[in-house]
Amino acid sequence: LARHGEIVWEGAYGYADATRRVATTLETVFRSGSMGKTYTAGAIMQLVERGAIRLEDPINKSLPFKVENPLGGPEITIFHLLTHTSGLGGDSASSVFGNNRPLEETVRSNFSRDEQPGMGGVPTWAVPTGDRGIYSNLAIATLGLIVQLTNPEELSFSDYVEQNIM
Repeated sequence: LARHGEIVWEGAYGYADATRRVATTLETVFRSGSMGKTYTAGAIMQLVERGAIRLEDPINKSLPFKVENPLGGPEITIFHLLTHTSGLGGDSASSVFGNNRPLEETVRSNFSRDEQPGMGGVPTWAVPTGDRGIYSNLAIATLGLIVQLTNPEELSFSDYVEQNIM
């Protein structure tokens, strides 16, 4: 707990690994899971407010590699990624954030798949851009990369979120 910017109390409860009964400590690190989507959307909107990007910008304006939906539709924009309407398939729980590879490498490799299925055992692309909403971790990871590549401080995605969201 914090008050006026100062920590006034801290504690840890439960198990970091319930099977092996490893207790949680103050140093235990947990994955953020889908909370990362909220952080990413907040970071994107901060960059929109700062004029670094626009929601209607094509994602290829910011990315160092080209992304094109092979099923058609308009060019993919930041707005499409935010609203899960890019046409990317529903990659279920297969997160692209927690694999210990650089974010750009991870995102690029997921878009460069020639074979099907893609992440999570489903096709990378499901419908034309703008056709309908399909929940996509890859869309959010791509937005994270856009945060990393477009923030004026040139911070990594993690550092940007730590300094500007947390």
